[in-house]
Amino acid sequence: MENPLNIAVIGVGAIGGIITGNLAAAGHRLAVVEVIPGHRQKIAREGIRISGIRDFVVRPVSVHESIDALGNARLDIVVVALKATVLPAVAGEIAPLGNGQAPLVCFMNGIDSEQPLLQAAGPERVLRAAVNFGGNLAGDGHIKWAFSNPPTHLGGYAASSRDRAKDVARLFSAAGLGMEAVGDIRSYVWRKAIVNAMLATAVLTNLNIGEQLDQPDMRRLFLKIIEERIAVAEREKIDLGEGFFEYCVDFHERARQHIPPSALDIAVGRKTEVDFIEGKVIEYGLKHGVPVPTHETLYALVKGKESGLKE
Repeated sequence: MENPLNIAVIGVGAIGGIITGNLAAAGHRLAVVEVIPGHRQKIAREGIRISGIRDFVVRPVSVHESIDALGNARLDIVVVALKATVLPAVAGEIAPLGNGQAPLVCFMNGIDSEQPLLQAAGPERVLRAAVNFGGNLAGDGHIKWAFSNPPTHLGGYAASSRDRAKDVARLFSAAGLGMEAVGDIRSYVWRKAIVNAMLATAVLTNLNIGEQLDQPDMRRLFLKIIEERIAVAEREKIDLGEGFFEYCVDFHERARQHIPPSALDIAVGRKTEVDFIEGKVIEYGLKHGVPVPTHETLYALVKGKESGLKE
């Protein structure tokens, strides 16, 4: 590689770990921030192990407990791979990184989840990804890369950030994470949110995608979720393209072994991202007068599960 870049990844869960692994394997210099002690310490001692679609181990250049620990490090790109529930509390810490100039690339679930960073850093620097790969934390320092349906789409909200998106997309694609820069990232974010149709049901059943698809009642529920989301998106004038309903079903069929991460969040006592997916569908449904009774029920049930978590 002629010009390895200095890249920070904030949050080394499944998505952040896959990104770190592939970029480091491609020769870039990775600094990572991870708050979970055992996971962070294992990465610092032994590196990050990726298994599944690819099997390899890489060592980041540095491993940190906090965003502040990055200090004034020279950074060419900052990858934000946090839970949508976490970003509002730390967006102000992320904005100054990279001397206030580096692009901030958001890899998160949900609709409007990048808004805190847009407010803190401005639209010129913030890029949003609609992620089409995934996995799970299989153990401290170990990410299981479960599926990849490229390309991941990347875009921004200002003319200058759209130009940056092309450069970042080329970088990720060269590292083995197929990525395409697009002009209308909001449509792709909505598409991804619609596709993430089993987060709430996974929380409530603890079943993986294939197990849900194989249960007739669960499959009917899954199809109803997609129908409601598409109805809301169409009223919001989101371009979903032809055959999107069929695409959603096929996407899940190709990710049958995957356990949606919200189920794992509940298992370890973390709040889910239900506010940014089911909650946003309800919000936009109310805006347009589109009834979404399935989402209202799922949202209430997940919030009930969350109410038993310790703060």
